[in-house]
Amino acid sequence: ESRRAEDFCLKHGADSRKAKLMSLFIEEMAVNIVKHGLAQKRRRIGADYRLSINRQTLCLTLRDFCERFDPVAFYNAHNNGQAENMLGISLVMKLSKDIRYFNAFNSNNIIISIDNEEEQKKTRT
Repeated sequence: ESRRAEDFCLKHGADSRKAKLMSLFIEEMAVNIVKHGLAQKRRRIGADYRLSINRQTLCLTLRDFCERFDPVAFYNAHNNGQAENMLGISLVMKLSKDIRYFNAFNSNNIIISIDNEEEQKKTRT
């Protein structure tokens, strides 16, 4: 799915760096979903994602049906400033423009966005 997401981003105007970031974000969040779901001894782990792209923003929305888990709060609670701890989520937190989490209808929902306009401006000048 991460390769499909990268291709989608490239086909819809994102530069290769931003497309790769979205791909990596999907991989990192998917690993967390599987780990969290397995830790709760669930038989099935359900998750889906959506990508949207406009001139200003690339946005990834992920939803899973595991136990309640807010990766932003987890990162804030366990971040001790050492890069090797929680490397994947640390990269997502530092490289994204905005991350929002909410739980609704027994699902975890995370919205991750990165700025697309910066690269658009460079190509116009």
